[in-house]
This record gives sequence, structure tokens and C-alpha cells, in this order.
Amino acid sequence: MPESSNYPKVVATKHDHYAKIIFSNPSRRNAMTMVMWKQLYEHICQLEADSDIRVIALTGDGQKAFVSGADISEFKILRQDAKKSAAYNQIVAQAENKLSECSKPTVALIDGYCIGGGMGIAMSCDIRIATPVSKFGIPAAKLGLGYPLSNIQRLVALVGMAKASEILFTGRLFDHKAALQIGLINHVIVSEELMSFSNLIINDIAHNAPLTIKAAKTAIMSTLPTTSSEDLKQISNAINACFDSQDYAEGCLAFMEKRDPIFYGN
Repeated sequence: MPESSNYPKVVATKHDHYAKIIFSNPSRRNAMTMVMWKQLYEHICQLEADSDIRVIALTGDGQKAFVSGADISEFKILRQDAKKSAAYNQIVAQAENKLSECSKPTVALIDGYCIGGGMGIAMSCDIRIATPVSKFGIPAAKLGLGYPLSNIQRLVALVGMAKASEILFTGRLFDHKAALQIGLINHVIVSEELMSFSNLIINDIAHNAPLTIKAAKTAIMSTLPTTSSEDLKQISNAINACFDSQDYAEGCLAFMEKRDPIFYGN
């Protein structure tokens, strides 16, 4: 997939009975800006309403990354504290939830880094296909930020509590072999064959009965756990505390300065 040097954006193209959404911010390994999160939401809304589209594929621009996370250069202004982070997180959640709840099947084509917010997008898809160069991880603990409950629930549903705990607590990156072993991804295919292999799956889905697939997806989504209002409040308070902490400021500063952070738990 050719890289683009233009401004960060999310582009949607149509191909017969499927559509492709491309995350394009190559200079930052396709990191998501606020505008890109909004564009993702808009594209999903439009494609879901398009009766000609039966499958939606999502991929990154180039072969370096699917999505390397949220664009941390925006954090100093858009996620400065808990209040601003809550507004930012609402926009991200709106896009990811719309993707997760989309009535049409979604397939993530991962070729390169799939980190943080990129993991959130990939986990919101129904099927994930990756290449051997792909790297995965959720480095929230290395930045001092709170990772969204909805994404943690999706992670646990895919890999189980023990593996989810290891991924979240260590913040380590892991490769395609580990991702396949724990059930995070469905297939591993070399970069040169990613589109041809994915097209076989996309075409199979596109030629099957749409109402049957919609019913199956609705049933699958119903198996995700629900959370009580009291638990939601406690979790929200815990996440907000992360964004109001000195550790969060230190984590972002250390990332920008390319050094290890020093956390004190306050």
C-alpha cells in the first residue's frame, strides 16, 4: 500500500461489495489525531448505511504501521487533565464503539505497529489478520494514562484475564507469534499476500446471507460482559485519577524526551 505524505486523515474507498478504511499519518506511524477519530466515526456511519457495502476492511497507510496509537503530540493540549481527557476519550469511545457495534462485519488488516489506540481499533473489529512484521502492545502503564474500560473488556474477551493482565501491567510489545497464540489475531500472512488472502475472506463474507451474518454478529456481541453503574463510576474515577496525576505528566514528558519515566504513584 503506497504511503502518503499529506496531512493526517482517515480515507474510505469502495470496492464492489466491500469498503476499505485507511488510516493515513505515515510520518507518525499512522497515529490517530482527534480529527482522525472523528473521521473514523463518520466513515463507519456512512458505510453502515450504504446497502451496497457488506464488509468493511480497515488498514494502515504503508507497511510500517496499522495504527501506532493516539497522536501523543496532541496530549499536552487535548488531554492535559482529567476533564479534557474525558472529552477526548468520549470522542475516541464514540468511534471505537461505533466500529464494534457496526452491523456489518469488519476486518482489520494489520501490517506493522498496532499499539494502544491501534489495539483498541483492531479489537473493535470482528476479524484480525496480521503480517509477521506486526507488533502489538498497550503501553498505557508506561505513560501513566488510564486505558478505556470498553477496550479492556474486549481484550479480556479475546485473550482471557491472565494474558490481558500481563499485556496491561507490563506494557510490553509482543510479536505476531504471541498474538496468534493467545487468540488476539486470526491469521498471519506475509505482507505481499495480505490483501489477496484477506480478499478471500472478504469475498466469502460478502457473498453470504447478510441477515444471517447480522444476526450472528448481534448474538456474538451479546456475550460481552455488562458492568453495573456503581462499578462504572468506580472505574471512571480510577481512570480520571490517572489523567490528573503527576505520573501522567511525567509519562508524556518522558515519551517526548525519549527517556524512561520515573513514576511515584501520585
